Amino acid sequence: MMGYPSLVIFDLDGTLVDTRAWWLPVAREGLLRFSQATKSEVPFPGEETAWSLVGLPDDQVFQGLLPPERRGEWETLRDLLVPIEGEILRGGRDYLFPGTRELLQDLRREGVLLAVASNCGPQYLDAVLEGQGIGVWIDRSYCLGKPPWMDSKDQMLVQAMKELGTKDAILIGDRDSDARAAQKAGVPFLLREGSGKESFAASFAMGKASTQAAIGDLLARGFSRNR
Repeated sequence: MMGYPSLVIFDLDGTLVDTRAWWLPVAREGLLRFSQATKSEVPFPGEETAWSLVGLPDDQVFQGLLPPERRGEWETLRDLLVPIEGEILRGGRDYLFPGTRELLQDLRREGVLLAVASNCGPQYLDAVLEGQGIGVWIDRSYCLGKPPWMDSKDQMLVQAMKELGTKDAILIGDRDSDARAAQKAGVPFLLREGSGKESFAASFAMGKASTQAAIGDLLARGFSRNR
């Protein structure tokens, strides 16, 4: 059946948010504050490693920034770095991919329900929705720990469909982990390209797009879905 799905669920980092525009300096500053707080210097792991962590669950992100012998302290790093992210995202600068607001507005105009499902924590989720001003268009938002029992992205997809009363849904994301969550939840997947080589996502996706305008075009054409 052609036409828009009833529900579009978006990932955040690399899908709606251009995390590459701010992540490296924030990661560096977080590690600096961690080194100062623990009185033991921790080196920056390198740009390639830092980029590879974007979009992963918090424990993997912050453990990945630390050397193996200090990964048990990841929660300390998280507590120092997440507030920096909040300052950046609430600071008045636009960190969304070009066309994101227009895409969300157009989908709402077509009567499409919108949700967000992210591997981030609640503080980061709120910083994006509020600081970047997109919360006004989002019907439901989920992350690890919101609600408190939520511990996987596939759970988020199932919960979104349950709460919004439809199985006619699609997930848009940029990582293999997004595609695997969609597969587990039985939801079609659209790949937002640009985050590097994501081989499973590329093979599993029903469509691929590198801009928000292209995402809108693909959604308008429709997919074979469960209704």
